Amino acid sequence: MARQSQAPILLLTRPQPQSDRFAAEALAALGALRIAHSPLLAPEFLVPPLPERPFRAVILSSETAAEAARRISAPLPRLAYVVGDRTAAAAQAAGFEAISAQGDAEALIA
Repeated sequence: MARQSQAPILLLTRPQPQSDRFAAEALAALGALRIAHSPLLAPEFLVPPLPERPFRAVILSSETAAEAARRISAPLPRLAYVVGDRTAAAAQAAGFEAISAQGDAEALIA
């Protein structure tokens, strides 16, 4: 089989910050790659209406969700249940006390 004359292309479709991180990991692990960034999604941070009754915690499903919560000007509870450790780090940076389900959606629900 003939060798490729150019490095393979890695197409990344996640939002830019996550794609950048993955690209760095892929290059470190695999060596020569050509990276094509083509995000399918770009976050748009909205201002949702919040429930009238008090609530004790928020659930954050991604680093982007932590950033969105940080941008909400209304007071939010400081306790955040999060899917994984990266989301926990982003939530803590946004001022939340994060409890991580360590990537286990079933544990998050429980």
